[in-house]
Amino acid sequence: MQAGRRDWRAIALAQRRGPGVGLVLVLVAMILKAAFTSQFDVQIAYLPLFAVLPIAVILGGTWAGVTLSLVGAVVDLIVYEEPTATGTILRPDELARFLLFIPTSLWISWLIGSVVGLRTEAATQARRYAELIAALPDFAVVVDRATGRISFANAAFSRIGWEPAQLIGRPILDLLPDIGEAIGLSGSDTAVVQALHSPDGSTAEVDVLVQSLDASSDRPAYLVSARDVRAHVEAEMRLTRLAAAERRIVQTLRAILGAMNEGVAVIDSDGAIAFANDALSRVAGRPVSTRADLVQALRTEIAGGDLHFDDPPRWLSVWVHPVEGSELVMIRDTTEEHERAERQDAFIGVLSHELRTPITTILGLADLLSRPSGVELASTQDLAGDIASEAGRLHALIEDLLVLSRMQVGEITSEPEPVHVRHAIETAVRAEATRYPNVRFVVQAAPDLPAVDGDTTFLNQVLGNLVGNAAKFSPTTGGEVIVSAEPDGDEIRVVVTDNGPGFDPVDGERLFDIFFRSSRTASTRAGSGIGLYVAKTLVEAMHGRIWARARAAGGSEFGFAIPILHEDELAS
Repeated sequence: MQAGRRDWRAIALAQRRGPGVGLVLVLVAMILKAAFTSQFDVQIAYLPLFAVLPIAVILGGTWAGVTLSLVGAVVDLIVYEEPTATGTILRPDELARFLLFIPTSLWISWLIGSVVGLRTEAATQARRYAELIAALPDFAVVVDRATGRISFANAAFSRIGWEPAQLIGRPILDLLPDIGEAIGLSGSDTAVVQALHSPDGSTAEVDVLVQSLDASSDRPAYLVSARDVRAHVEAEMRLTRLAAAERRIVQTLRAILGAMNEGVAVIDSDGAIAFANDALSRVAGRPVSTRADLVQALRTEIAGGDLHFDDPPRWLSVWVHPVEGSELVMIRDTTEEHERAERQDAFIGVLSHELRTPITTILGLADLLSRPSGVELASTQDLAGDIASEAGRLHALIEDLLVLSRMQVGEITSEPEPVHVRHAIETAVRAEATRYPNVRFVVQAAPDLPAVDGDTTFLNQVLGNLVGNAAKFSPTTGGEVIVSAEPDGDEIRVVVTDNGPGFDPVDGERLFDIFFRSSRTASTRAGSGIGLYVAKTLVEAMHGRIWARARAAGGSEFGFAIPILHEDELAS
């Protein structure tokens, strides 16, 4: 900018002094013409003006030439041509010379002024270019194309130990031994990475760019610029490492979020879901791609807190966190937790009631037996029988609770052994007949039934639950429980029927759910709601199947089937 201001000041100064230079040189031309004319007595007309005209333009610019042409022609006319008093030129040759001199001198002034201006501008541009190269932060040298030697070097080389004066006249190969590859790319914008040598023998990695200079001159040259890319390469390597680390973090986060059971979504400022894991569609009940879709799927606005839905029963916990113009939404389905809590509350309530009844009975009867009041033997036996019945009931309930406890830790496994089904049926019937003396029990099973591949403890507990459940819901008068067993293909099929109130067909699929009790019988008989659930669990542990049917004639049918133990399996 300072060089530009100096150039404009020089141009303005030349324009101001141009007329003065022209006038001075008019005087010089007149003196030369007068001296020549007096000495040789020869008419030289406008030759002195033509002689000093280039000097005037060079010293004062185009305006000096214009002033010289116009003023010189008029002065020459007045002094030497002597026009008449009317101001006219009488001689034709004088008029012709005057009219020829004016345009010719003006044209010469313009031509010489243009050439001088172009040369001045070229010199200015060359000076600016040299100053620019010298001020470049990159290494820059000018290399003679014919000799390959350095004719100019900027100050940037001092950073690696070279003084610019040391490089003048030195072969470029001393600095860049592989410069030939870059010279082959001369005139292109392609940079080649090479090693720039320092005086101490060390090297710096640089990007080399070669450009041709003065291709039309007698001594063409190359401008070789080299940019130190060590910091750039190191920065690029750091960025590459950071990008790789960030990609690993993103992949890890995506894997973690994808494996979560909670639905996760990142919603941008436009309401579009930028990221969602698979669980989100499961929680929402359908695929969603925008915030509006999620709101519509959940049938409520997205806000932090718990949501409850009635049809079907469902609970959701929602968290919303702002994240740099977006929001992170996490939705957790807590239905199972709520149902588990409800089942636990119900279980505690039922369990406390079911345990209180036999324990209260046992404690009361034991208290009577412990009194020293001389109770008759028959009465004592009845009390002892009642105690035994309630103790058996308590024992069965505890066994069911133990099965539930083992289920929580995944330890329900069967110990396969030959089990005689008829013997297990008779054992269960005897135990329940003592507890329910008003019910008639009928066993329909052949004595020679084949053994099943089961678990004696499991089978006894299943039969105890099914037979006891049938007896409990049988009428107090005329109640009848029939237990039948027969082969059915590769299975032994056991069926327990009663003539009680039965259950609604719609409840059939839920009778084996934990804590479920049929609406038809829940208010008439006490129960824990875990017996049928335990029976189903133990039958399936023995690789069997279980079912429940409402009888058309009234009452219920509960049955199960267990694989028969074949002779080859028995031998092994």
